[in-house]
Amino acid sequence: MGNRHLRKLLVVGAHAALYSMKTGRTRTALADWARALLASKPFKLVAVALADKVARIAWAVMARNEAYEPGLRAPTSQATAQARARSIPFAPQGTTVGSVTMA
Repeated sequence: MGNRHLRKLLVVGAHAALYSMKTGRTRTALADWARALLASKPFKLVAVALADKVARIAWAVMARNEAYEPGLRAPTSQATAQARARSIPFAPQGTTVGSVTMA
């Protein structure tokens, strides 16, 4: 569930950010994502989704102890499959995990 006060602050901040995103003044990938979602979903639902996305970004920045880089994308599915395959210690040689075969 988390901290109710922090959750409310994130949603209120997302509302404020979404108002400027909605008008088109903000030109970022996150704003484009929010505008696309606004085309088919209610404003408050998109604000909560934006608050969730901002919370996940903040958590990732703190967990990795790195500066936020907005242009950075998540690893590709191939890289993710390789990372998962390496993290499975009991997979015997020749086993395929995703699209990666254990060597």
